[in-house]
Amino acid sequence: MRIALGSLPCDARATAAGALALALALGAAACGDDAAVGGPDRIVVGAALPVWEQLSDRLREVLEPTYFPLSDEQAFELVPADPTAEPWEEERRARQVLLIGTPDDPWIADAWERGVGPPPPVPSLTKLTDLWAKGQRVLMLLLPPEGVDAALEETIADVRVTFDRWYREYVVERMYFPEGPDGALADSLQVAAGFDLLVPRDYEWTRAGDAFLFRPPDTDTTALRRRIAVTWQSPIPAATRGAATAMLAWRERLSAERYGIRQRVEPAGVRGGATTHRGNFALHLVGTWRADGASGPFLLRGVMCPTQDRMYLLDGWLYASGERGQEYMVQLESILNSFRCGSANR
Repeated sequence: MRIALGSLPCDARATAAGALALALALGAAACGDDAAVGGPDRIVVGAALPVWEQLSDRLREVLEPTYFPLSDEQAFELVPADPTAEPWEEERRARQVLLIGTPDDPWIADAWERGVGPPPPVPSLTKLTDLWAKGQRVLMLLLPPEGVDAALEETIADVRVTFDRWYREYVVERMYFPEGPDGALADSLQVAAGFDLLVPRDYEWTRAGDAFLFRPPDTDTTALRRRIAVTWQSPIPAATRGAATAMLAWRERLSAERYGIRQRVEPAGVRGGATTHRGNFALHLVGTWRADGASGPFLLRGVMCPTQDRMYLLDGWLYASGERGQEYMVQLESILNSFRCGSANR
């Protein structure tokens, strides 16, 4: 199975060199001036009705389940659309489109007429941008006339990975828009405390001893709260056995001291384990905190920094009553991923 990357200028007669230049340009033109519509977690699936009916159960099984611990949310909403019906002209302007068909289907031919180069082999996945609207991303899945189920199984994992990556890129770009991350704060933190973290420029932060707390500005409400904490202990614990339990207890103490509310966690409901963070050994845990009738997801990371003989605790948590939490969790994870400690990680 082949995954290709397409660049879609409006002029189908554009040369390959021109297409590459457009792909490299941030402002590559789309066919028309209309912007893509819909949220980043909504995927319009353009496929013939019999094909959608044949593949829909498997597509929903793979694309709709959400990230733990947001068990009540779908990761993506799949919206079927018939490319031969009149509403297709409007539906195809969605921010994210999964286009399914054979090389002979007219909606597939239309997509390639707007692009450059011959269609790829079958089965294949091709990534296209700005096809029918600006800011749009299209994943074109070419299937053979026969053996559709087998061809889907060959590509389904890459379909999920691609839409996940596109979603995360969109969320992170929007979080830092328009000024980008606060690099000056990151540099100041490195000088003052030996670590740095990339947060949006409008984030507020406080310090109490070795505990740093980061939060969005007053856009947070009583129904929406997001916090990130960074602290450490030294020396690094000699043994890793029981480290996860110790991290959860450490987190509970931190919450009582710095969050103004003691957040308790049931260890049996926590997932995660050993990993690496920028080359250092780390433990990554995900679960749900509870406190006084409230609850929400958290991301907890313990990072060992040998150059400083420190074990850092990174905690990102969310309370979102009545709101979807997936986008906020991706934001928190992206910020945690930016953490660096010691000069060896720079």
